[in-house]
Amino acid sequence: MALTSMLKKGKAITKNPDIIIPHGSPSSLGNFLSCRRKAYWHLVRRLTMKKGRLSLEVGTMWHSGLDTWYAKKKIMPARRAIYKEMDKIIATGYSSLDSPWNIAFTRSMLNGMLFGYIDRYGKKDLKTWKWLATEKQFEILNFMGSGISFTGRIDGVIEILRGSNKGIWIVEHKTTKDLSYFSVESIKNSLQTLGYIKAAKEIYGIEPKGIIWNAVRKPSKRLKKNQTNKEYCDEIREDYEARPDFYFYREQLIIPKKSIRAWESEIAMVFLDLAFCFENPDDLDIWYKNTSVCDMYGGCEFCALCNRGEKRSSLALYRKIEHE
Repeated sequence: MALTSMLKKGKAITKNPDIIIPHGSPSSLGNFLSCRRKAYWHLVRRLTMKKGRLSLEVGTMWHSGLDTWYAKKKIMPARRAIYKEMDKIIATGYSSLDSPWNIAFTRSMLNGMLFGYIDRYGKKDLKTWKWLATEKQFEILNFMGSGISFTGRIDGVIEILRGSNKGIWIVEHKTTKDLSYFSVESIKNSLQTLGYIKAAKEIYGIEPKGIIWNAVRKPSKRLKKNQTNKEYCDEIREDYEARPDFYFYREQLIIPKKSIRAWESEIAMVFLDLAFCFENPDDLDIWYKNTSVCDMYGGCEFCALCNRGEKRSSLALYRKIEHE
């Protein structure tokens, strides 16, 4: 069977909002491992901040732009895809893009990022990459016999057509303020890296050679007073071209089968712990706090609930997750 046909056969996550299957994605498992209470608010109570986070919204728009660039091989459709995704996010009514200035700034920022990325990687990738699939959702039911689904979304699956890296690879796109978060070792052991390779084999019957971690730093420059959006976009593009090592980080790692087997043994215990917690959804002693991580990465989004309790004022900061 052709690879593209395999990639179309993946199982879809249930869309019925009344059916909530206990699940663990790489991000929710990370939450569970760092603080069970944080996972409780997200997985059991189905809560998220009422207003979105710009960092996550930028990531969503960036994915749309890159997907379109690799599909169309032209920058204008990629820019339109970014703007269309932005309009969808704003239309939800929960976006952090709540002013004309924020919208103009984010557009200029993403334009600069896109021009810089194409100059750095995009044109070269088109000569050697065959893009097989983008944004592939997956669900592995009863993962490792835990009764919980392992879910996620693979950013991309590509085939490198020639050279020493010839073969199938998973691509993971990242946007960040600080590239120092990423290193060879952290990527090699990431839940996403190992879990997505497992999912590709389990769902699609393919065995990727490894992961291409494709990270871009968001601009360090800010819009100056009296500077037009076009001037700012041009400045950002020039800065990306002048300092590519500052803005871009790409790591391509072969992941051996023994690493996946070791990961399966470890993650099976995590899923069993999570299953036990799901069996006791109202016992907060089981969904305990880890207060040492409350202020990490800019602060936990659920600190208001943990510290103030479920008062009207604190609950007003959140909304129910309808789809995930």
